[in-house]
Amino acid sequence: MTDWQTRQTAHRAGTALGDEHLYFDTAAAAPPSAAAVEAAVEYLGQTSRTGPYLPSLRSAVYTRVEKIRAEVAAFVQAAPEELAFTRNGTESICLVARGLRWRAGDEIVVPDTEMLSNIAIWRLLEQEVGVRVVTVEGGHTGVLDPARVRDAITDRTRLVTFAALSNVTGAVQPVREICEVAAQHGVLSHVNAAQALGMMPVGFEEWRCDFISACSRKGLRGIEGSGILAVREHLLESLTPTLVGWWNASVDESSGEIRFPHSARRFEAGSPNVPAILALGAAVETAAGLGIEAIHDRVRELTRHAANRLRSIPGAQLYGPDDDSNRLGILPSTSTGSTRANSPSRSSAAASSSRPATSWPRRSSPPTASSAWPGPRCTISTPPTRSTAWFWRSTQREEPANDPRTPNEQLQEGRPRLSRARVRPAAHRARRHQPPSALHPLRGRLLLV
Repeated sequence: MTDWQTRQTAHRAGTALGDEHLYFDTAAAAPPSAAAVEAAVEYLGQTSRTGPYLPSLRSAVYTRVEKIRAEVAAFVQAAPEELAFTRNGTESICLVARGLRWRAGDEIVVPDTEMLSNIAIWRLLEQEVGVRVVTVEGGHTGVLDPARVRDAITDRTRLVTFAALSNVTGAVQPVREICEVAAQHGVLSHVNAAQALGMMPVGFEEWRCDFISACSRKGLRGIEGSGILAVREHLLESLTPTLVGWWNASVDESSGEIRFPHSARRFEAGSPNVPAILALGAAVETAAGLGIEAIHDRVRELTRHAANRLRSIPGAQLYGPDDDSNRLGILPSTSTGSTRANSPSRSSAAASSSRPATSWPRRSSPPTASSAWPGPRCTISTPPTRSTAWFWRSTQREEPANDPRTPNEQLQEGRPRLSRARVRPAAHRARRHQPPSALHPLRGRLLLV
């Protein structure tokens, strides 16, 4: 136990899930730490008692906001002037995309490993401005090769943008190597750290990138509606603020010119989301107290253990990196159905969705009836201060009765409606399908199935 842990209770360092619930979808959003929730709730309670603009309260709040800015900036190895608060990671990406001054013919390198938020805005710029999106393949492992990125760069390339940690494969990218390749060619680099923040070391010194975007609701365990954008100080003036108004702008009385501060606050407009910022500060304090290296080591240990247990299941196929040291916290997999012998329809669905070992599931748009991944996948929830168990979350398609089409024909012609993830009591789970016992040693809890 570290010195920090002796000064904090397990409740504040962990979550309020207790013994009644288990939660395993941290890749989408983690249960916020108790300290983060307390920070937001305490502020909201104070505003209900005194009003939000009581002068003494407002002064203390703005002082606290700037203190948190400095703490979060240090967490991502940036200066306070280089950090902006945003609503989420998507907004942060868009602030970079809309802020840079593009010309027709400019090229943006976007790997095929990206999620929608790091694809849509660049494709929109293609339509609006005439930039060109250049795709780099991640291969069957989902791990980017810096040499392929180098080969994709031309004299028209302006930006390389990619995620440090894939939310689909759990692949950890060689971020520093890719950013150094970009810098050697005079190209800017943007890293989406949404999955990585709070799970592994993140920052300008670690990665040598130019922009970092992230939300706080995943590995960092902040609350929803909170994100960050870090911009290198020398690039602040090169980004035009997309949002303008109170908080980030002023008007010169003599010239009428709109002026912005020479800091990342220039990208924040309107009333700041104070509860979310206070929760972000508490989440960073918790993670920094535990030690990001200690968290990273623990998550890697759990990832290796889960990967080995998955491979021990007959008929299970694990996708993504060949080397488990290149994985972190997310393990996509399919099954031939041997673990679902008591549910023929679900077994056949799992079997029909098995993929060859040379392919891995990519997702570049929201799941639809024709694009969603029909097989099951396994993810790990890794709050750093709680023991972690594994589960099998079914995203299987439901087979219609007497469908004459073969499974492959169904996949080609349009899949049936997908089932939704739901929270069900253990008793209900037993009536439907059990998760592999080798993966789930805990009983009598609520499960996400």
